[in-house]
Amino acid sequence: MLITMLSTGTRGDTQPFIALGLALKKKGYRVRIAASESYQQLVEGYGFEYAKLRGDVTKIIESGIVKEANGPLKFFSSLNFKNDELNELIIGGQEDMHKACEGSDAIVYHPGATIGYMERSWLDEMFTSRRRSQN
Repeated sequence: MLITMLSTGTRGDTQPFIALGLALKKKGYRVRIAASESYQQLVEGYGFEYAKLRGDVTKIIESGIVKEANGPLKFFSSLNFKNDELNELIIGGQEDMHKACEGSDAIVYHPGATIGYMERSWLDEMFTSRRRSQN
């Protein structure tokens, strides 16, 4: 049985999935953890399958694109959506999450991992509207 864990965020968001994954591996489950590239060595170092997620939250916060970053809801609601590169990371990150889940029997996710799917239609509408106004 394959269990995929979607971790968005910093190491503090990813580390609990490592602990859970170790317990699941002891029970005989196959574990895949999807996280940003910053945590690939951490994930693979514990013997888990790794799936890449675009968008390193730590680097995004450090870039100044985010106005307020204490908590996932404030993080996403304060993003500067005028940055096309950030838009691509958000949409691309959701695509990466979808791909990471392929073939999974169960999915465990960080609360921030669901925001993109729930907001995808809103973002698509916003991007379309913004592009129309630019033309």
